[in-house]
Amino acid sequence: DDQVGRVLKALADQGLDENTIVVFTSDHGEMMGSHGLMSKNVWFEESINVPFIVRWPKKIKAGLKTDLLLSSPDIMPTLLNMLGASEGMPSDLDGQDLSPIILEGTGAKPDAALYYFIEEGRPDSGHRGIRTLTNTYVITIDDGQVIRNLLYDNVKDPYQMTNLAGQDLPIEEKLHAQLLGDLKVKKDPWVGYFETVEKGK
Repeated sequence: DDQVGRVLKALADQGLDENTIVVFTSDHGEMMGSHGLMSKNVWFEESINVPFIVRWPKKIKAGLKTDLLLSSPDIMPTLLNMLGASEGMPSDLDGQDLSPIILEGTGAKPDAALYYFIEEGRPDSGHRGIRTLTNTYVITIDDGQVIRNLLYDNVKDPYQMTNLAGQDLPIEEKLHAQLLGDLKVKKDPWVGYFETVEKGK
């Protein structure tokens, strides 16, 4: 808090505080013993849910809150468009420009965000998941062959204590199809690996 305060004071001292975008965020959370785990790289909220606080007094009213699902790839196009500096931006970015939602409250909100865990140097490895406003659904491939499915109701079960996967719930089928579809659009090599492992079960 002290160091953020120093940055804000320096901006104010220079007369730049009203028209400077300040973002407070993180690349990941930390389990800190929750679910008996430490570190990151898992699908639980403590690991994947990070702050994204934007301060821009000239354009954004203080104290506004939103349930917007914003992912790391969205940050670059969103901030560049907020700055009016989008010229030359590639058209095939993974992230979306969410600036109209943040600045004007207009536009369609994403209905989901993807979760990735990839082992170093192996882009087809690890876990993939999808987080919506109400659910988290994850497929893991462990030891190169064991597939686990995990489904959590984040509204009724905010601490994610009960895995609902395998109970023939319609939401699992929907999220499974949505996850694989989104990954295929992104040409994620994990999808092919998953399908190979699935066939070999």
